[in-house]
Amino acid sequence: IGVDLSRLAIRYAQGISSSWSLKDLNFVVDPAEDCLSRISETYPGKVSLVMLQFPTPYRFQSIAKDDEDGAGDNITDADVTPSVARQGFNSQLPEGAASDDFMVTETLLSQIHGVLSKHNGKLLIQSNCEDVAVHMRKIAATKAGFQSVTFSHSVSSLNAVTQRAQRWVEMGGERAIGQGWSAEPLLPQGGRTETEVACVLDGKPVHRCLLQAS
Repeated sequence: IGVDLSRLAIRYAQGISSSWSLKDLNFVVDPAEDCLSRISETYPGKVSLVMLQFPTPYRFQSIAKDDEDGAGDNITDADVTPSVARQGFNSQLPEGAASDDFMVTETLLSQIHGVLSKHNGKLLIQSNCEDVAVHMRKIAATKAGFQSVTFSHSVSSLNAVTQRAQRWVEMGGERAIGQGWSAEPLLPQGGRTETEVACVLDGKPVHRCLLQAS
């Protein structure tokens, strides 16, 4: 089942699945939390995988650090504030990582964990924004009870090819590098989103991680 608040996106998905005769797929316009609640309460089957793919990113955030006592060496959520110094941002984007209009919240991730933990399911997170991917993975692992899955083909190095990524690196943001990040696609070619395919064709990185609910 695919869930989105955009009726246009859902109609498009329904049209594609119909033209391709994919009868086992369903798409609904619904808040993710509401859909998960109904699945948890009424669906008798096994939920093995939930995918959070390319959620609308929040506005890029600057990192405020106090270096007087050396505490600035570590970047925490409390240190991150919305950037108001830069002009020209998209006013339609969510204000920040902790804002109500950013889809992926601690509450949503905890709800996903509750659904997946019944059968040791997994959560797939994908984003083309490194800072957003790092934030989602960190909240899932530290606040929602997920455990990171490691990969043999992990990300060992990463070029900051977008302006947003360059600014993230310049400010010392945590990189999406290491055994918890997959260097290879985790979905079959026919199951990848248009965004993922476009990133690959444009030579831009997709930040992918998988987390276990137990």
